[in-house]
Parts: sequence; structure tokens; C-alpha cells
Amino acid sequence: MPINMEKFKSWFTEGPYITKVEPERSALLVIDMTYISAHRDYGVGAILKTKGAEATGQYFYDRIENELIPNQSQLIDFFRGHEMPVIFMTFSPTRKDARDLYPLGYIADLESRKHDTDLFSTEDSDLDIMGVRDDLDMQEGDMLINKLSSGAFYTSNLDATLRFMGIKTLFFTGVCTNMCVESTAREAVDRGYNAVIIEDACATYKQEWQEATCEIFEMIFGAVFSTEEVISEYPWDTWSAYEL
Repeated sequence: MPINMEKFKSWFTEGPYITKVEPERSALLVIDMTYISAHRDYGVGAILKTKGAEATGQYFYDRIENELIPNQSQLIDFFRGHEMPVIFMTFSPTRKDARDLYPLGYIADLESRKHDTDLFSTEDSDLDIMGVRDDLDMQEGDMLINKLSSGAFYTSNLDATLRFMGIKTLFFTGVCTNMCVESTAREAVDRGYNAVIIEDACATYKQEWQEATCEIFEMIFGAVFSTEEVISEYPWDTWSAYEL
């Protein structure tokens, strides 16, 4: 079958079109904003401290504290206020040895990774290290879905839940931009959803990774907007003609 190369090239420079964005069929995803994944004092952050490598996570954790928590809180309030679903995603094993946590099942090999046991431990017995950070104020009516892989669609009931609710457009926030956020967003596009990454409500460990992920995603897969744009351009009635 012959290919129209001009149209093919323009697809990568102009991008595909999203379908109509309807607020009543939209939802906010908050991905892996847990103590283990998104707090400098626990999980990965604790391991970096143990190794004397705190500088490795400085950009990441500073961005979470200074940008993500304020922006996500604003978005969460906005979506709740407009009666759009807020869905918190966690990345947590159901087994203590984490053998069911793909693709990180190797964590189960604690004999060879004894120095990493801080990943699942904390001196605070009242803290659920796998749980959503308290400063995001998850409330009754919000949804909580756990996944066992970086992409949420593969190992959770997210897709079925969204289809039961008639959701068509997903707004993505969380960590890490180039891992669980991007993986889930790409999976969403493959399943026919509109996908919008809210850039200043996501974070990863290096600025260049953040920028590259958003640039590639916007070029091929979906939209990238800021918190201010998402809120100020509501109800997004002009986005149906947005060239991704």
C-alpha cells in the first residue's frame, strides 16, 4: 500500500487530532504520589540518603515540594468542584517480598539487595509508606486504584473503571514523568482515550528527562498543558481542534 509521505511527515510535525473533550467525560489521574515514590524521607529518598547520594534526588524532590504538591492540590480541588473524578494511583505489591510487583520483582531478592531494605521500611509505625501523601488530602469520593507495573492499564482495573464511568479524556499528573506517568498515558492513547499530561504537575529526576518526555509525548501521543492552562481554558470546548 503506497504511503503519502507528505501526510506522513506532517503527522509528526503537526500531530494527530484529539476528539472532543467533554468535562463530564474527563478525569484527573494522580499517579504514584506516595511516600515511597514521592517523599524525600522515605522509600527511594531514604535509600539515597543511606548511600550519601541525596544530590541525585534534589531536583526531583524540590520540584515535588515546590511545584507538584501546590499544583496538584489546585487541580484536585478544581476537578472535585466540577464533579469530575479524581483517581489516585498507587504502585504497591500485595506480597511482602514484592514478587508480584512487575517490573520490579527483583526487589524480592533482598539477599543481594540488603542495602535497599529501607525501600519498604519506616520508623513511623502509623505511616502507610505505600499510601498517598497526606498533604494531597485524598477525600471520600476520590478513587484509589493500585497497579503492579509502571503502566496502570496492564495490571489494574483502571480501564474497566473508566469505561464503566464513560470517561474519554484523562489528565495526567504525578511521578515519574518518564516512567509511570508516560507509560500509563501512552497505554491510554493506545486504548482510545484522549491523554493530557499536565507538565508542571509531574516530575522526574532530571530536567532534561522531563523536557524530552513532554516533547515526544506532545509530538506523537497527546497534549501537554500547564496547570494554569487546564484551569483557565475550562470547559475545553476549543480543544477538539487542537493539533497534538
